Amino acid sequence: MTEKLLVPDIGDFENVEVIELLVKEGQEIKKNDPIITIESDKSSVEIPSIFSGKIESIIVKVGDKVSKGDLILNISSVDQKVSTSQDVPKNTENLIQEAESSLKKNQEPKKPIQKIENEKPEIIQVVNKGDIDPLETSEWLESLSDVIEKDGNQRAHYLIKELINKAYMEGANIPYTQNTPYINTIPISEEKKSSGDQNIERRIRSLIRWNAAAMVVRANKKFPELGGHIGTFASAATLYDVGMNHFWRAKNNKFGGDLVYFQGHSAPGMYARAFLEGRLNEKQLDSFRQEVNPGGLSSYPHPWLMPNFWQFPTVSMGLGPMLAIYQARYMKYLINRGLIKDEGRKVWAFLGDGEMDEPESLGAIGLAAREKLDNLIFVINCNLQRLDGPVRGNGKIIQELEGIFRGAGWNVIKVIWGSYWDQLLANDKTGHLVKTMNETVDGEYQAMKARDGAYVREKFFGKYPETKELVSSLSDKDIWRLNRGGHDPHKVFAAYDKASKNTGSPTVIIAKTIKGYGMGKSGESVNTTHQTKKLDIDDLMYYRDRFDVPLTDQQVKNIEYYKPDQNSPEIRYIKERRLQLGGFIPERTTYAKSIKAPPKDIFDNMKVSTGKKEMSTTMALVRMLTNLLRDKNVAPPIGPYYS
Repeated sequence: MTEKLLVPDIGDFENVEVIELLVKEGQEIKKNDPIITIESDKSSVEIPSIFSGKIESIIVKVGDKVSKGDLILNISSVDQKVSTSQDVPKNTENLIQEAESSLKKNQEPKKPIQKIENEKPEIIQVVNKGDIDPLETSEWLESLSDVIEKDGNQRAHYLIKELINKAYMEGANIPYTQNTPYINTIPISEEKKSSGDQNIERRIRSLIRWNAAAMVVRANKKFPELGGHIGTFASAATLYDVGMNHFWRAKNNKFGGDLVYFQGHSAPGMYARAFLEGRLNEKQLDSFRQEVNPGGLSSYPHPWLMPNFWQFPTVSMGLGPMLAIYQARYMKYLINRGLIKDEGRKVWAFLGDGEMDEPESLGAIGLAAREKLDNLIFVINCNLQRLDGPVRGNGKIIQELEGIFRGAGWNVIKVIWGSYWDQLLANDKTGHLVKTMNETVDGEYQAMKARDGAYVREKFFGKYPETKELVSSLSDKDIWRLNRGGHDPHKVFAAYDKASKNTGSPTVIIAKTIKGYGMGKSGESVNTTHQTKKLDIDDLMYYRDRFDVPLTDQQVKNIEYYKPDQNSPEIRYIKERRLQLGGFIPERTTYAKSIKAPPKDIFDNMKVSTGKKEMSTTMALVRMLTNLLRDKNVAPPIGPYYS
């Protein structure tokens, strides 16, 4: 009989193009043989036949647009499967049913698992060895996918929550977990695209990288004892660049501005950007870590040492996150009492994964969730290395931090894999790639990034035949280009956009990067990266070539800074972006009106002896504040702080 082969429901493939016909009219085919290849803007898929037989006619051609339910071809089926009662006379059907009933009575009942072993699930997936019913598991997963597709993520979340509650009520022992798979939190379909010029932004980022490294190397060439850090900013450059170009609004006379707590060891990058902006000059860069001299630049962010530049001190480690939490809380306090306008300002804090081991780093995260500080965003740069080695050699710091913050009630956004991984993950039909990502520990990830593409192919993709096959068409160079999420401006932009729009809870963005990114064999992903203060000529040449910095060999040997002409596209772009965002960051300014001093005799009564009556320090403070609050000039600004 003639069967019609239709386009099946394969998810996000509506009105997609036929790019290849894999069969011809008159050809004999078997069930599951590929028929055509269709392609969307994200991936391509081969559609298999669900019949065996001879092709009578092909309806579609290359270039046609097809959707679910469209006719592909007609096939003369040789399947002998009885599909409905219409194919069998009624009397015969009754006889069959009676025979089946009789057989069931004479046979012992079979366990469902024996039947399942001979059946193939429609969706290919990794089968857990402990799964006694893979077909049922597949059906549940398909149902969940349908809910997400038709009703959205919130509905799926609600149903899962209700199932968990029901399981608890029935006495089921559900294992507790706060972790999601080791993949990006934001699916590709939900990524917000940047409107910026990616080519110019990359060139700007490259120049900032070079000048930051040159500043540290030049300082240590002059005074070897100065120290400094190259690797930290090298890993975080994209995280800062996306914020500077698109998200962080400066303070001005019309807007209070976003507040950014910069990670202390990334300070060279902020100086290098200010150099391109024209706010710092070469002489000042050459005074890095020499702040005792006029015009010197402080080692780390410090408003006392550079009162017109840095807003907040963030070293010693651990102080930044705690100060940011209380800053965000205090802003909410002022807004809720009508003392400042709610302008949607955000507090951003940049932290390192090693820094999160400091007690102060995590000491107040519960308060942030309890107070629903949705004006607070943490960005944790997980380059997997601390001062003297790996953060978690035999574990996963990203998963650990996710569990801690999710458990505390934060909105967690993981940015682990860059865009070059998207196609591989889309083609991971068996789930073995995600399985490998989940199983690989940080020590292994670091070892791979210190080697090459061939090593990654063998040690990572070679763990399973399925993952090895997944990259069989990629060269070792292609595999080496597979990037981490924290170095991908598209992924970072999407995360920042999502975090900025979150309401009801604080957000933490956990971004995976490479310590010493671009530094080559001397510093990229090796344990000594953090201590690297000097780069030899070969390293500098590699750094220049890696980021396409337009310097001659001699200029590299002289370790010269590079700053384009004021009318260059790069300088115009960097200034235009900051102009649109209200001004430069970091910058410490004040628009507060001065307060008229109270009269000199305001504390005269406190200078008089109380005689035999003892006065506690608390009571003395109360009297002092009482006198101040009676002054109409002083009372308004200090009253709310002590209410």
